[in-house]
Parts: sequence; structure tokens; C-alpha cells
Amino acid sequence: VEDVGMTPTRLRQLVAQIEATLFGAGRGQMDRTQLLFAALLERPAVKRLRNFGTASLRKRKESDVTAKMLASARHVLADLSSRDSRASREEAEREVQSAQAALDAADDEDEQEIIRQTQRLTKAKTAAAALANRGTKTAGAKLAFETILAALVPNDAKESEMLRTIERILGVNREQLCRTTSRKRSIAEAGHTAEALVEALGKERKRRKDWRGEGRKVCVEYWHSATRLDTNPRKRKRIRIGRAKYKEHWRHIQFDTNEAMAMQFFQSAEYSDYINRGGLPFKEDIFYECKCKCIEQAGFEECACPTCTMARETIRDWDRQRAQWLKEDGGKCKCGSCSEGSEYRKASRSFSAFRAFLHSPCGKQSLPELVISKGPKSCEKVEMYRRQCCRVPLPELSDAISKSEAAAAADASVAKAKMDAAAAPSDGKAAATATAVVKAAEQAAQKANTAAEVAARSAGGYTVAEVRQLADCDKCGLEKCMPHCPVERDGNKPATWKEWRPRPATDGKSYQPTLVTVEGTRDQLMERVEQVYATGDPHLWIDSWQTHARHMTYATFEEDEICISTDFSAVYDHKSAWTVTCEHPPRSNQVVFVVTHSPKVVDGERTCTTDVWRIFSECKGDALFHNTALAQIVEYYQSKLSKLSRVHVFTDGCRGQYKGKRNFRNIAAFPKEHNGVQILHHFACGGHFKGPHDAYGKDPKFVARTAERHQKARIATTYDLYLFCETVLPMPKRDMPAFNIVSSMQKLAPEQLQRLPPERLPEHLRREHDATVTV
Repeated sequence: VEDVGMTPTRLRQLVAQIEATLFGAGRGQMDRTQLLFAALLERPAVKRLRNFGTASLRKRKESDVTAKMLASARHVLADLSSRDSRASREEAEREVQSAQAALDAADDEDEQEIIRQTQRLTKAKTAAAALANRGTKTAGAKLAFETILAALVPNDAKESEMLRTIERILGVNREQLCRTTSRKRSIAEAGHTAEALVEALGKERKRRKDWRGEGRKVCVEYWHSATRLDTNPRKRKRIRIGRAKYKEHWRHIQFDTNEAMAMQFFQSAEYSDYINRGGLPFKEDIFYECKCKCIEQAGFEECACPTCTMARETIRDWDRQRAQWLKEDGGKCKCGSCSEGSEYRKASRSFSAFRAFLHSPCGKQSLPELVISKGPKSCEKVEMYRRQCCRVPLPELSDAISKSEAAAAADASVAKAKMDAAAAPSDGKAAATATAVVKAAEQAAQKANTAAEVAARSAGGYTVAEVRQLADCDKCGLEKCMPHCPVERDGNKPATWKEWRPRPATDGKSYQPTLVTVEGTRDQLMERVEQVYATGDPHLWIDSWQTHARHMTYATFEEDEICISTDFSAVYDHKSAWTVTCEHPPRSNQVVFVVTHSPKVVDGERTCTTDVWRIFSECKGDALFHNTALAQIVEYYQSKLSKLSRVHVFTDGCRGQYKGKRNFRNIAAFPKEHNGVQILHHFACGGHFKGPHDAYGKDPKFVARTAERHQKARIATTYDLYLFCETVLPMPKRDMPAFNIVSSMQKLAPEQLQRLPPERLPEHLRREHDATVTV
């Protein structure tokens, strides 16, 4: 009764019903009914009947479950195999057709439109081809796909000719099935288990023989190092790297064209080092693909150097307008130099192209002795224009050069006088006159040559021939290579260009230069182009030489030397301090010293140690501040480096800080005051000394201002700023916004944010406060 869960009465009624149904007799005796059932069920025919029915139901259910499992596996494998859809493929095909139609409809004379539509068509075809190949998979999706497929496919699927059926059931292609069966067979033949199979699936794919991942990394690093870092935090770039995933980069400004950047890269030490390490060479297409999205082409207001900005903008205005001029004139120029595809037509693409065109007779001078990266596989090239071709003045040789030119003119006069004497009659008054003229010319030439020799020796022990070699080049330049186009030299047709003009500054007292558009004639624009070239060509020559000299110094300095790049990078206004009405708050000046020292070779590679010094003071950022900080830094490294004998200092040319008599006096007296340690001060070209010393100085300013804005700190004095940087910024932060740095700080109590009491004020403010209270 307990086994069936029924009362005795109901059980007897059930047994009686069974006996009446099966045997047609009986009144429900339990023992007899059990005996009869046992005898019936033991018969072989009844056993076969029972087993057949149960097995059939079970098999049908198993078949249904298997079909549903395979359908689910097919759906999962399809999702893991690719992330595209039919709609996206159709959209990509429509984009290809639209781009092709736009390219066919483009005007044949509009080169920019043709280039733009061609790039659009290429991009659309690339996207469509990627979708046609089922797209790309993530590493996790690939591992899951291969694992599920390996679990579903038998080891002998190929031998038993199951591949076509499995391909139809699971919806995968033959290549994927063959890869799975071969992998499982190799694992089984080696005697390994399923765990080995999972480990084999998790390994990275075999790299292609033409893999250039390391080269791409070198390209990315070069793009960021060869462009100017914009330290304005409001212009940081947010780059999407995945679904709901982003990274932030500092904005970089590119001043050269992509072609010029590529040319500089393939001649650089970075590319040579990559080739020497066994890297595979590549072309410009890979270099262009590695350009980061944080890099932007410079606008006219980007460069800190007014000379380069003016040169670049003037050439841009000329290039933009000359195409319209020639189009208005029927596309034909009478001078013959402005024809389509000519070198003079290409010269207006950029200022560097314009320089190359005017220096084409002489070209660049190869300087293999200045190569930094040397070796059998080195691709670095150092090529620069000659100083004589760029007309860079030499003040110490100006007098010697002028007198050598006068001597050359005197020699030419003697030659001309002799030619005239030879052509004159041999007798009479004409012959005597010609002889006297020759004699006077020879005397004048002798005096001029004597004066030239004296000036050459006094200029530095040169000879007259050497001085003449140092004079300006007479084979290239504006006078020799600049064509005279009547279309461009028209004095009656209008033209526009940009010039620096002063405008009132924000304080209303001083003036700031700004670029404004000026209207004039075409002839005036061409004169402006020549003026800009005459100023910008020597400027860029000086910059290229000084920049390479700085790189050369950092690459070759010895153990007894240190290199320092320094500048006054930021001014912090203590707006939370107590101030009198209408009074400016106290300020803290910050100077940054980036010190590189202790060079050594580790595993064939030269390494150095770099320290960053941030120094704060209420003093003005002048030569005294710089020299005091420099003296303390040198004393520190004298105790750390016992053999220190020379210090290379790299700065800009600010007169009040570096290029002035106070600093020159300190350089001259430095060895006597610091046990023979010499200072070699290198001045950069004007407007071209941007570097890490600028970026390191911006962190304390913006982080401290953010902390005050969110009531996380109170920085009222210079010492408070120093303590804040010591605790919050002991090391330079990289790729971290200021808000993320101060987010972990505790918010100050209201009483800590109140106005400072007089006893906590700096001395000069305390005196002003006492005077105000007395009044």
C-alpha cells in the first residue's frame, strides 16, 4: 500500500478491475493477480513487445533532441564565424556602385575631385571584399568557434566521407572542416588528450612570411615623435578602438606633407635600426596606414614660428590662386614654364617643394659622416642644402667676403683692360692710353687683393680662395632658377595673401601679431613669395643643422657628460589666495629640466637614464632663476657622477633667460665655480624648440587647477603647489586626464576652503595686508 500510495479499499477495487479486464473472472485477490502478471510478463513475446515500444519512443525523442542541438550549434557557429549580415553586404555593394557612378560623372579637369572619388571607390571595394569573405573575428570568437567545431566533428569524418553532410548540417565551409579534422588527427596520433587540443586552439596563428607588425610599431612611434605635441588638454583626441572602448591621445600637429614625412622616415635612424634588427623593408603605403588619428595637418595658426608660418601660408595662397589664373587665361602660358606637370608648376605644392625647385642645379649635399645609425643595413641618410646655396650669412666673414668680391671685380677689370689694349691701335696716343688704363687697373687689383688677403687672415686664418668658396652660390636661387611668367606677373589683376599685422592684446596695452588677409595684385604676390623665400630658406637651413646637432649630441655623449633640455614651461596663478580688491593673485613660475645621463650599451643597444626636474619659485623667470637652478642640478650630478666634466644645455633663444649677458657671464665663470665642469650652451632656431620639457610642465598646472576646481585641494602659495606635486604627481603621468588623477582625492571640509589668515600669507602679501588694515 505504501509503495503505490493508495488505501487498501481502492487497491482491492483496482485489482478486481484488472482481473475482470484481463481474465474475465476474479474478485480482486492480490496474490493471485501478482502471480498471473509475473507469468504473463515473463513470456518472450511479451518481452520483445515491451522493448520495441520503449526503444522506438526513446529513439524518436533522441532524434528530435539531436536535430535541435545541431540547429542551435549551426546558429552559434554562424554568429561566431562572422559579424556581417546580408543587409550590410548589400549596403556595401550599393556604396561601390555609388562611388563608381560619382567617379564616372566627375569632371576630367578637376583633379582633386577625381582623387577624392577614387579614394572613396577603393575604400568601398575594400569593405565589400572584407564582407564577402565573411568579415573578421575576434580572438575569443575564433577560439570558441574552433572548440565547438572540434567537439562536433568525428576524428574519421574525412575517411568516412562525412564532410559534405556535416558541412550541410552545420553550415560551415570545407576549409574549416579540413583544418579541424587534420588538427584532431595530429593530436590523436601524438597520443594527447582533449586538453592538448584546447591548448593548440588557443595559440596564435602562424605569422605570414611578409608580416611587418614590428615595422608598423616603428611607423606609429615615428609619426608621434616627428610631429609637434599640442599640450592643450582641451584638444585631446578621443579615439574609438572597439565597441564602447576608447583611448585618449594628445593632439599632434603635422607641418609637412605625408610624402615629405615618408621621405624623412625612410632616411631616419629609426628605420635603419629596424632594418638592422632583421625587420623586413616596406613601402610608403604601410607608413601612411600607420598615421594615428590624433595627428592633424597644421593650420596657419598652429606653428609657433612666425617665419615658417608665413612661408607655408604664402606658398599655399600662391598655389591655390595660380591654378585659377591659368584657367582664366585658357590653360596656356606664354612663358612655357607653367605647363601642366612641369617642375615649376609642381613647385607651389609646398614650401619644401619650392626650395627643391630653386636649389635643383646644386641639390642637397650628402653628409655620410653625420649619420647616427651606422651598420651594413643602415638606411639613414643625412642630406642638406649647402649654406652657400641658402644664403645663410656669416657675420665674422662678411667683411672678408665683400673684399674678396671687390678683388674679383678688380681682376675682371684688369682682364677687360688688357682685352681693350689688345684691340687698340699699336701706335699713337690710343696705345699709350690703353697701356695706362691697364697699369692703373693692375695697381687697383693689387690693392684689392692685398686688402682681401688681410681681411681673410683676420677673419680666422682663411685664404682668399677659401673665402670665395664660402660666399653665396651663383648657380641656384631666385636669380638663376625663378621663371618670369607674364600671367603671374600681371600688375593689374587682383590677388590675396597673408601677412602678420599687430592687433591689441587682451590687456589693452600691448599688441600681438596675427595673420590677416591682404589684397593686392599678382605682381605684388610674386614679390611677396620671393621675400618669404629669402627669409625662410636660411631659417630652415639653420633649423635643420641645429636639430641634427642636438640629435647627434644625445646619440654620442660620453659617461662624463650630461645633456639638459630646459625651458620655463608654465605659470600658476594662486587664485585661492587672499588678495586685495583689483589686485592680481600671486604667481609661481615653473622651470623644467630634462636631464639625460649615464649612457651604456646593453645587449648591443645604447640606453640612457632620464630624470625630470620641476622647480617652482615666486621669482621671475629670468637668467638668475635659470642659473641658480642649473647650479644646484649640476652639483647634484657631481656627487652622483664622479667623472662629470661637461654639461650640454639646450634652450631656446630668449634674451632675458638664456641669450643675454647675464647668462653668458655665468657660462664663462661656470668652470671656476664648479670644479672645472664646462657648460656648452646650444641655442635652438627661433620658434623650433618644442619637446618633452614643455609637456612635463603642463601636468602640475592643469592637475592642480582641476583639484582646486573640484574642492580637492587648496593651493594658495608656491610651497603648497610644491607639496601638491610631491604627493599627487611624484612621477609624470601618461595618457591620464587630470580629472582621473584627482578623482581619488578626498574633498576638503568647508573650513579648509575659507580665506587664508594673515599669518599664513607670504611675506610680501602680509605687508600689503597690514598696510591695508592700517589705512
